[in-house]
Amino acid sequence: MLNIRDAHDLIWAYAKRKLSEQMKAVAFIVVYLFFFQTFILNLPIHELPKIILGIVFVVIGLAFFMEGLVLGVMPIGENLGIKLPSRAPLLGILIFAFLLGLGASLAEPAIGILRAMGSSVEVVKAPLLYYILNQKAHELIAAVGIGVGFAVILGVLRFLYNWSLKPIIYPLVLLCLGLSAYCLFSENFAQIVGLAWDCGAVTTGPVTVPLVIALGLGMSRVVTGHSDEGSTSGFGVVTIASLCPIVMVLALGLFYDLNPPVDFGTAMPAPTETALTSTENTDQLPTLQLVKTYFKKNFVIAAQAILPLCLFILLIYRVIMRERFKYADEIFLGLLFSIIGLTLFNLGIDFGLGKLGRQVGTVLPSAYSAIRLEADTKVIQNFDTDRLQYRYTADGNLESFFYFHRGHETKAIVFEEASYSPENKTYTFTPSYGPIWNQDSYSTIGILVVLFFAFLMGYGATLAEPALNTLGATVEDISAGTFKKSMLIQAVAIGVGIGILLGVTKIIWEIPIIWLLSIPYFILLVLSIFSTEEYVNIAWDSAGVTTGPITVPLVLAMGLGIGAQSGAIEGFGILAMASVSPIMSVLIMGLFLNRYRSKIIREELDETLEGQTE
Repeated sequence: MLNIRDAHDLIWAYAKRKLSEQMKAVAFIVVYLFFFQTFILNLPIHELPKIILGIVFVVIGLAFFMEGLVLGVMPIGENLGIKLPSRAPLLGILIFAFLLGLGASLAEPAIGILRAMGSSVEVVKAPLLYYILNQKAHELIAAVGIGVGFAVILGVLRFLYNWSLKPIIYPLVLLCLGLSAYCLFSENFAQIVGLAWDCGAVTTGPVTVPLVIALGLGMSRVVTGHSDEGSTSGFGVVTIASLCPIVMVLALGLFYDLNPPVDFGTAMPAPTETALTSTENTDQLPTLQLVKTYFKKNFVIAAQAILPLCLFILLIYRVIMRERFKYADEIFLGLLFSIIGLTLFNLGIDFGLGKLGRQVGTVLPSAYSAIRLEADTKVIQNFDTDRLQYRYTADGNLESFFYFHRGHETKAIVFEEASYSPENKTYTFTPSYGPIWNQDSYSTIGILVVLFFAFLMGYGATLAEPALNTLGATVEDISAGTFKKSMLIQAVAIGVGIGILLGVTKIIWEIPIIWLLSIPYFILLVLSIFSTEEYVNIAWDSAGVTTGPITVPLVLAMGLGIGAQSGAIEGFGILAMASVSPIMSVLIMGLFLNRYRSKIIREELDETLEGQTE
């Protein structure tokens, strides 16, 4: 029996280890963003104390959330997978699988980010995208959940009947590309293609993936009679769970594009509940009161996301299967940890990661073009128009300006009549900044710097993902040491870096995402045909580990910030590109290793035959 002090030391050591794991996942990307904005772009981080507080909430929240999944959700999922096939008919299993996928997707930490996207879209530029994100936000989230539900059905059937992943991937990818190609004929539909493909990345998070895999592995043990350790039977579900939501969101957009409602494109108020930004009124509250306000809001959201899923699983376990709960205290403690963790995580997004990502994305275009620093907007009181001065511009026009003194800096500000209020005698102006590397209107060097920033961000953030290390160890075991853990990690990280680079390129030049997606995916289909089943499973699932709960909100916020500052119609598509590139890099490396392994086997065989001949 442990005494209180020993128990305290044991719990504290365990908690420190879990917190350090989450810190490693957050540290690189956060420090990198801080460094780039402060030292490379030479711009300050606004609301720094709130952002630091938010990052602390994210780390603690993820630690609680992941521990809650291990204690409360995962054991039930695996036990259900083991016992459900003998207690229920196939139809009942499939219905349960669908509802499980639907509930798991709604409980994902990143799913709340979809609620915040609408406030960043201009209705005039993208009416269909605005309509779906604001007026039909619940239908959008439901479409994602239904897509995951169908994905779990396919995954369960694959586990039960040992189906190959290839025949499932081919039609799903072609369907996604076929629906996306419709954007070439509809300007409105083109606005939602990036959102749809990004939704596929949002769903493969820390709830859906481990729960579904635990369920499937449990079923595999019943069907095959062994634990399937060291095989790829657990892979493939992540891929299906990424593709099916894309189909459903594209179908939703196609429906409203072909059947526009009467109020289509009408400006509507943006959602008040957001995961990335605070409302103007609440931001003025003291920090402590603001934390309390958002804690209450996020606690309700977390409870609504997790409790229905867990109650459904427990109901099936107790009523349908008539099983008693083993270690019920651990299960309910895990559920409590999950709710607390998701609450703190969402609170951290409100305060920290969302704000940081949006800030960096907003100021990033200053590297290659002039931007307006909205956060530095100034209101000059008692403005006297008699002090205006005049000068001729390069094109011969006469303009008025005034000098503005701030600290040791004096700047000439062009006077704009619309910014002056004669009644209040105030002048409001927003300072401009950039391009940093030269004074041309568009800096090539600046664009190269931004693209390098994007690559390094994707590369470094992927190396910090804990799930990637687990995947690498599994792959090294499966390939008997041929596919080293370090090789897989580097292949995936380089792929993600290239993907985020291409995604930023898409936003800067407003390239239709169908062109960036169609070519890589057709190449992937060809590579998959010539790859072995094990490498197809590993490669296609490797995309899922790159879109963790840290990467998703940061990349989405950054993309929306770049899009807003660059004047792009929308800022989606970075996650989609970050998902496709690592698949290609892993498949190519797998083909190379298989060829190398075959060459070694042939050489050994030839040496053996020569020895026998002699």
